[in-house]
Amino acid sequence: MGRVGLAASALLLTACASTQAPPEGEFQGEMCVTTVGQGVNCGPVSARLSGEVAQVQVSDIGYHLFLKKGQLDLVLMHGAMRIDSFTAAYRWRGALLQFSDPDKPVHYQIRFADQPGPGAYKLIAE
Repeated sequence: MGRVGLAASALLLTACASTQAPPEGEFQGEMCVTTVGQGVNCGPVSARLSGEVAQVQVSDIGYHLFLKKGQLDLVLMHGAMRIDSFTAAYRWRGALLQFSDPDKPVHYQIRFADQPGPGAYKLIAE
């Protein structure tokens, strides 16, 4: 996805933000990150959804997401050290949370559902 595609995705997310989250719980989900020039990278994550807080763990990196109406605050942690943070529009597509970093050409998709068998999950492209 090129720079224009990421910008279009960010605009679409802003216009179509939904706050209908899937049921609360703990999941062995999947996160896909799309960057310009690098394509899509997906991998397994441990994820927890509780009210307006989502936590996603990838090895020793923690994504702490605070979900508000139409926007989220993300704090990225490496152990006890804060690495990054930003606020972005988001939307739910079933169990899939989608958002983009407004300062970088990076798009995230996190599935808050236990992983299906190999090859069953496909990235939802805009």
